[in-house]
Amino acid sequence: MDIFKIIFAIALMIEISSAAREPSRRHQLLQFVLPKHRQCIRIFMMLQEPWHLNVLRDLEGLVDNDSGEYSPIYDIYKDSIEGFLEAFTVYSKDDQNCAKAEHLVEAIAKTRELLFATEDPKFQKVLQRHSLDPLDVYEHYTLEFYDRFAREFLNYESSLSKAEEEREQHLIKWFDNFIEEKDFLEKTQKFVKFFDFFEDEMKYDTSICKCLL
Repeated sequence: MDIFKIIFAIALMIEISSAAREPSRRHQLLQFVLPKHRQCIRIFMMLQEPWHLNVLRDLEGLVDNDSGEYSPIYDIYKDSIEGFLEAFTVYSKDDQNCAKAEHLVEAIAKTRELLFATEDPKFQKVLQRHSLDPLDVYEHYTLEFYDRFAREFLNYESSLSKAEEEREQHLIKWFDNFIEEKDFLEKTQKFVKFFDFFEDEMKYDTSICKCLL
C-alpha cells in the first residue's frame, strides 16, 4: 500500500474516532444544565438545615416558657422540625439516593405547610425573626441559572440546521413557553419538563438523582 494511503487511512481513523468521542451539541446542552441544576437544588437543601435549627431553638424557648404562654401546638411544630432534621441527616450522608432525597423533599413540604399555616401570634413572631426564607435564596440562585441556561439554549438553537430545527420543534416550543413564564414557581415546574426531551440520554446514567430533576 502506498505510504500516502496509509497516512490518509490513519488520519481518517483518528478523525472518525475523535468525532465519536465528541459529544453532540444537544448532549453538550444537557451536560451544561445537569450540574448547575443539581447545584441549585443542593443550595436549597443545605439552606434548610440552619433555618430549621434556628426556628427550633426559638420554638424550644416557647415550649420551655413557664409564664403560661405554652401552647400544645408548639410540640407539634417541634416534632415536625425534628422529623425534617432527621431526614436531612440521612440525606446528607447519601445525597445521590433518590429514596432519601424524596423523603427529605416530602419532609420539607410537610413542615413548611404546617409552620406557615400557624395562627399562633407568638410563633408568627418566631417566623418573622427568621424572614430570610431558604426559598428566597433558592429563587435568587435559580433565576441566575435560568438566565445562563437561556443564553446556552439560544446558542444551541442558532446552531441548528433546518432539518435539526424540525426535529427539535417541540423542545424549541417548550423553551419559548418557559421564557415567557414570569411566576417563579410556575417557571420552575416548567423547567423540569426540559429533562423529558432527554430521556434517552439520561436513561442509563445512574449518577443522576432523577427524582430531584
